[in-house]
Amino acid sequence: MGEKKKFLVEFEIQEDFLSKYYYYLSTAEGLSKWMADDVEQVEEKIFKLVWNQQVHYAKIVKQKANKYIKFEFLNENMESESNPSILDFSLKKNEMTEVWYFIVDEYSDFQDEQGEFEEDWLELGKQLEYLVTG
Repeated sequence: MGEKKKFLVEFEIQEDFLSKYYYYLSTAEGLSKWMADDVEQVEEKIFKLVWNQQVHYAKIVKQKANKYIKFEFLNENMESESNPSILDFSLKKNEMTEVWYFIVDEYSDFQDEQGEFEEDWLELGKQLEYLVTG
């Protein structure tokens, strides 16, 4: 595995859709519609995510309805690692501008030589917006 790095991207969203965004960020059914090829909840707070024919396990380590959800990625035995990859989704309001944002904050060993990682997240963000707002 490579060295872990932080990646952050923000999408402006409409306040009227906060609960719909949270549904797509926090449920197996919601995540499978935009982020992964397949998502299954295997335990109360553990999800099995499949993308690019690879299986990943993630545990919800922190959440607050309509505000944020934080996933810690587990090993193939569904056990925590010493330096886990983290995926944090949050819905935040900028108090100065009154604008709401969907924020993706990822800490992982992603590879992004040609900027494809950012492009992928931008495309996923567009897919999510389309699902939420129609």
